[in-house]
Amino acid sequence: AAMYAANENMDCDVYIPAGQIAPGKLSQAYQFGAQIVQVQGNFDDALAKSL
Repeated sequence: AAMYAANENMDCDVYIPAGQIAPGKLSQAYQFGAQIVQVQGNFDDALAKSL
């Protein structure tokens, strides 16, 4: 998502459960300028927070 947003010159927020994503995956999002939002809980909680 971050790569596509960067290609279109758009902002990208990525919501993830805190402490549950491998650093390598996070670095891919950071490379394309994504804003990482860490949410306490699981993936469902992160999805709910993003809406």
